[in-house]
This record gives sequence, C-alpha cells and structure tokens, in this order.
Amino acid sequence: MRSLLSDAQDIEIVGEGGSGEELRKLVETQHPDVILLDLNMPEQAHQKRGADNTFRPFEAVTWIQNVSPPTRVLIVSQHFDLTTVERAARAGVQGYLLKDDRLTDHLADAVRSVYHGGAYFSVAVSEMLHRPLSKAPLPSLTNQQLEVLQAICASPNQSYSGHVANLGIEENTLRNHLRAIFERLDVNNLAAAIIRASQLGLIDPTNPGMKW
Repeated sequence: MRSLLSDAQDIEIVGEGGSGEELRKLVETQHPDVILLDLNMPEQAHQKRGADNTFRPFEAVTWIQNVSPPTRVLIVSQHFDLTTVERAARAGVQGYLLKDDRLTDHLADAVRSVYHGGAYFSVAVSEMLHRPLSKAPLPSLTNQQLEVLQAICASPNQSYSGHVANLGIEENTLRNHLRAIFERLDVNNLAAAIIRASQLGLIDPTNPGMKW
C-alpha cells in the first residue's frame, strides 16, 4: 500500500503503524486527513495477541472522531461480512475497501474520494449493503431530503459547495437537510445514511458516477 500511494503525486504518507497504540500516537501527532485502518491488529505493538491485547476498531473510530474531527477513516480489510461492514458504517467510517479488490487500481481513488467528503465502498461490499431490507418500515423523508440524498449518492466525490450549486440551495440548508435525514434514518453519518436509504429503496445507488 505504501508503494501504491507513493506513486500518487497528490497523496503524502505522514505515518504508519501496526497496532492500536501506534494508531493513537499518529493521530495525536499528525492529525491526518485520511486514515487507512485495518481491523485485525493488536492493541499493543510488542505484546502477543490475545483477549487482553485485542484492538477494538469501532471504538477507535469514535476516538478518532473526538480527537481529530476532520480525519476521515477508510477501512482496508479482508473481513467481509454484513455485520462488520454495517458496524463500520454506523461507527462513522467513510469507506470500506477489500484487500483483494485490485488495490493497484482502486486504493488512491478511494483515498481521494473520502478525503473530498465522499464515500467509497468496494463493489462486493456495496452489493451486499444495498440488498433490500424485507418488511422494513419506511421512514418519512421529504421530497427535497430525498433529492439531496440522491444527489450526494450519485456524486460522492463532489464537495458540499458543488452539491449546493447543483441543487440551488444554501450550504446551511444542505446541512440542515442532512441532520434531519440522519435523525429520521437513525444514523449518524453520510455513508450510513446512503446505505440505509438504499436498503429501504428510498434512493437508487446505481446512478452514473457513484463510487460504490
């Protein structure tokens, strides 16, 4: 991964670690724009793996949000099950990239996407997440809230200012819509909102330009 990202002129690697302990030090000292986070690490770097040395990635994501709010988290993992991916989205990660998903082609684009405020999921992850929920009660979203969510879903790389220009609304209005959407869908971040709305059939994730 270091080699792949080193070839990208617009991406600078500011640190690297292999444990929860090292992750926390890097966040506190570097406050990176994007973190590539593995789920399967020890908590302490120089201790044997075991129950008392287990890294808790979703607690770490919450910690990162508190210590360095601008930092965005992209999971890069071999773990691929619905419970893990949904927990990651609810925790607030902005992307989930599988290690066997042609990282040569996708890693730098995934980093750019989450850095610019988008959400990036491997195709296999996206297909699993967007399976319709059976007999799920539909939350009530207004037409404009659905329009906002669909627009962001279709162009996740676009900045808020870009969405504001395309939708013809003020940025404060966009943020107010997103807060209302999160509340009604019972989520706390954009990636989870898009997943939830897609599972409920409220939006179409297959729009051109969507990075899923």
